[in-house]
Amino acid sequence: MIDLSDRLENLNDSDSQRWAVGISLGVHLLAFLVWWPTTHTEKTPAKYRIPVHMVVTQAPIAPTKTVKRRAKSRTLVTKKNLAKAKVVPKKPAAMPGDRLMPIRTDKVVPVYPKAALNNDWEGTVVIKVLVAADGTVSRVKLVRSSGHTVLDKTFIRSVKTFYTFKPKRFAGKNTGEWLELAHSYKLE
Repeated sequence: MIDLSDRLENLNDSDSQRWAVGISLGVHLLAFLVWWPTTHTEKTPAKYRIPVHMVVTQAPIAPTKTVKRRAKSRTLVTKKNLAKAKVVPKKPAAMPGDRLMPIRTDKVVPVYPKAALNNDWEGTVVIKVLVAADGTVSRVKLVRSSGHTVLDKTFIRSVKTFYTFKPKRFAGKNTGEWLELAHSYKLE
């Protein structure tokens, strides 16, 4: 058998460095294995231990009041009862492109009447217009007069003749809707 001391004497520098690194790694690994379990065990310090004494008792149950309910009369749905049953229609859902109110597409400024110009009449006319499903004006109501019938009639005539609208649309269907319009006649 070869003696270890003989082997160590016959080593050159590179072999001795390898042996030194191997022995150093072995010693460090052994030290780590001894150190690790002592520091990583879960120990709860005595100052954090809190004794808890619990006493569980059952609270007395209070008597509940019994409320007598009337029995609802239930009728079976038969062919006779089905004809009498009320059917509640579902509300249609709103769709993209729906309009809450009519939108004015074409507007023509009404002509200032000659009689109003000669007499220096001014005022604001407010009307309500019923826009039909096809976008035309079907009815007109005078809400507030300007104080001069010539100005009122001129504005109403221009709305009926020249104004066009996009009607109110809900669930993809055009419907009629009232819309309030106003025009102010002012001399400058």
